[in-house]
Amino acid sequence: MGKGSLLADIDENALFCVVEFKRGRSDMYFTRKDQPTPSRNDLVIVEADRGHDLGKVTLDRISRSQLVSMIKQQEKQQQQQQQQQQQQQQPLDVNGNEQENVNNNKKKEVAIKQVIRLAKPNEITLLMGKSQDEAKALLVCQSKVKQKLMPMQVVDAEYQWDKRKLTFYFIADRRVDFRELVRDLFKLYKTRIWM
Repeated sequence: MGKGSLLADIDENALFCVVEFKRGRSDMYFTRKDQPTPSRNDLVIVEADRGHDLGKVTLDRISRSQLVSMIKQQEKQQQQQQQQQQQQQQPLDVNGNEQENVNNNKKKEVAIKQVIRLAKPNEITLLMGKSQDEAKALLVCQSKVKQKLMPMQVVDAEYQWDKRKLTFYFIADRRVDFRELVRDLFKLYKTRIWM
């Protein structure tokens, strides 16, 4: 659960959709042909990292050919960004000459997770409680950061819908060792903590 299926293993007639979560985080999902196809603005339960999550469909009824072209466009953009970064950070050899950067362009296998089903009304009402729990977790984390005098600002918290994962979003000017903070938060919430 949570790893997704390779595009090559998904039924040729499957439809795809983009599902958005808190803070604008979004991902691509597929629906099996034996289940209803979600429409734009539907709330859906989806396969997530070792569990399930609830999100809102923002793009629906994407065909396989449209998906493939979207993936190619995304890969092209990522390649261009990497090339720009590499040009800015071109390493020098011992003589001060630019080294040739060997970039192995391995084709990545695309894994796509599944829409489990449309969200039920009682699951949608749980969103309010989830938001309150996230606000409490944010305050607790912020107080622990302040108590430990850590050079970071925690700006948001997000529970996975099934509460198997709690993600904290933060801003820092430099690298921060937050392993002790993660251990403290794990002891308190008894769920996986991501920063």
